[in-house]
Amino acid sequence: MFRKLKIVVSVVCCALAPICWAQEPTKQVENEFFLFYVPSDMQQLEGHGIDSFVQRFESENIKLSFDYGRYSNNFNGWPEDTRYREVVISGKPARIGTVRFEFREGFPFSTKVYFPLDGQVALSMLVAYKSEGDIEIAHAIFDSIVFKPQPDNQ
Repeated sequence: MFRKLKIVVSVVCCALAPICWAQEPTKQVENEFFLFYVPSDMQQLEGHGIDSFVQRFESENIKLSFDYGRYSNNFNGWPEDTRYREVVISGKPARIGTVRFEFREGFPFSTKVYFPLDGQVALSMLVAYKSEGDIEIAHAIFDSIVFKPQPDNQ
């Protein structure tokens, strides 16, 4: 009996492992300002900013975008029922907001981290997702952010 159960559990774990691994933030994204990790199935899309550095990434269940610059959104216009918490990531104070609101069509859940950085520069990173459980992936992405030292004139 136990042997059959072990075999079933092993088969289920092996079958689900690629799904779990695809969701783990294991793919490094690096730019001149910071680096972070996204799930391996996320693809980079075109992103354009007028006065800031913008990038976008997407998978079937998650959309991520960030804006690094002077005018990054600090939750202005977010719904009143947004839940906020103050955190420290990569040694920098940040604010995370989470709400059930469709900022991206077809993705009813959203969470964002906002870092007010030195020199009037900020980072705002939004993750929109389809399933409420994907918030754990969003938080793992946020937790993986590592800022690079910048010259004082930034």
